[in-house]
Amino acid sequence: MKYLTVGLSHKTAPLDLREKLAFSPEKVKRGLSLLLAESLAPESLILSTCNRVEIYGVSPEPEGCVQGIKAFLSRFHGLPEGDLEPFLYERIHEEAVLHGFRVAAGLDSMVVGESQIFGQMKEAYRMAQEAGSAGPHLNRYIHRVFQAAKKIRSETEIGSLPLSVSYVAVLLAKKIFGSLEGRKALLLGAGKMSELAALHLKSQGSPPIWVANRSFEKAESMAAACGGQAVHFNDFKMCLPLVDVVITSTAAEDYLIRPDDIHEAMRLRKNKPMFIIDIAVPRNVDPAVHRIFNVYLYDLDDLQGMVETNLKGRREKAVRAEAMASEEAASFLEGLGPDSAVLGGPPTAQRLAQKFEQLRRRELEKALSRLKDLNQKEKEVVEGLTLSIVNKILHDPLLALKTVSDLRPDPSSADVHEIIQKLFRLDDTDDSLGSAK
Repeated sequence: MKYLTVGLSHKTAPLDLREKLAFSPEKVKRGLSLLLAESLAPESLILSTCNRVEIYGVSPEPEGCVQGIKAFLSRFHGLPEGDLEPFLYERIHEEAVLHGFRVAAGLDSMVVGESQIFGQMKEAYRMAQEAGSAGPHLNRYIHRVFQAAKKIRSETEIGSLPLSVSYVAVLLAKKIFGSLEGRKALLLGAGKMSELAALHLKSQGSPPIWVANRSFEKAESMAAACGGQAVHFNDFKMCLPLVDVVITSTAAEDYLIRPDDIHEAMRLRKNKPMFIIDIAVPRNVDPAVHRIFNVYLYDLDDLQGMVETNLKGRREKAVRAEAMASEEAASFLEGLGPDSAVLGGPPTAQRLAQKFEQLRRRELEKALSRLKDLNQKEKEVVEGLTLSIVNKILHDPLLALKTVSDLRPDPSSADVHEIIQKLFRLDDTDDSLGSAK
């Protein structure tokens, strides 16, 4: 049995094809059921995002499994295999293992280091667990992938540098004020950039937020989304003395805010600092405002330069992150060692591992049903603990089975298999261990 991955991404396929191959949550459930029913992969996981569609699997015949999955994708989505083949990639064992580590760490993403893919992989794994397609091999692999991704992101801080203009603007404001907690803000314009800025301001604890737009209905809609208050466009200057942060993003062809407006606002504010972010093209704020004492004005070029600097910084961090992903993947493959008797080992080893996995899952579900107050992170810790315990318990019997199968392929090896089958009741339809009949 080997690990494998079949899929396509933004690097290999255009958006229209990625859309055609996308799996909704319902399609994921149906797809996993079909993969199991058709015996295409004993264990499988489907990851579907806007930028990638991938099937991770485990199989004793990876090459045949890869071809079967390609045919499955074609049938499932009603697309000719010939149309898909040029855009699909395949990874087998070592390459597949490394690929998963890179994806989870955000190293294969369109925006290097982004964190959303980690949550998407966790959701894909959860659905595979529910569908019964995540067995002992996939469990071991995915948990190690998640651990490595957290370690990589923590030690390299690859995702710490923001890459959106709106987010950079808000973090810059936070840097100037030290904290945005309780700071007041005015958003001039209700377009996408302002909407994103509003959400970032809210996440940084910056209520109240006033929103002014030529369409008062749009201002009301955005204000409601960010917990703010709409202001009639002609009245926005009345808010200037009250706010600490101003973000402008309108389509006006002339300056909306001039030095006289800010001089008057600063007089009423008693010269308390004001941070103005002008991300409009053409600009909404007269550049001369920058010369006013305690007023910090930044325009789109300033912010774009910071974004480019951050992108360069992420690329530099990615070099270390790539090395760590390779190290973690190699360590995982090396660590399979004797425990990997299940991966290509004798049938007794496979049945033993499967039985323990069934028991682990059953007892875990019972325990979590009684521990309803645990958050997601705590649930993951509990599951990781159960996996670790089961792996340690299985280590010696799996090693013994592999040893007698590899070194003593004679009649006496059958005795060891028979003893383990009886000891762990592998032929019993009841999957409980040690229960009295």
